[in-house]
Amino acid sequence: MEIMRYKMFDRDTQIGEFIEDWSDMVHGVRLSIILKPDLDLDNYRYWNLRVLQSGRVIDDRGVRFWIDERCTPSTQDGIERKLKLWGMSEYDQLTIMHQSSAINLMDSVWVQFNPVATFDRNHPNGSHFEKILPMITSQCAPV
Repeated sequence: MEIMRYKMFDRDTQIGEFIEDWSDMVHGVRLSIILKPDLDLDNYRYWNLRVLQSGRVIDDRGVRFWIDERCTPSTQDGIERKLKLWGMSEYDQLTIMHQSSAINLMDSVWVQFNPVATFDRNHPNGSHFEKILPMITSQCAPV
């Protein structure tokens, strides 16, 4: 197989690469994220990118943890309907990540699995994201 490289963004700014290495047929796909050398990691301390990286590389285990935090859980109400909508017969986190561009409503990080995708086109909140995020986080904050 091959190594697939996808651009990773914070809104419209590329922050790194999301890599799928399909060369090991025995163990399956190995995932990694390589963050750009000039990326200010202090801006990402709450998004797990800072704590998961070592030398600006997030290894397979870290990427899978990051995906688990972002991906629609298999236990979510209505997951069967979503899988059907996405053309999936069974739950697979990596496939869901491809379908959703790794979007999480709590931040603006995403992966460009589709080369014509943009933040405003892909993110459910699009250009209104900056206005909506404070409302979401204030509802989630402890009282």
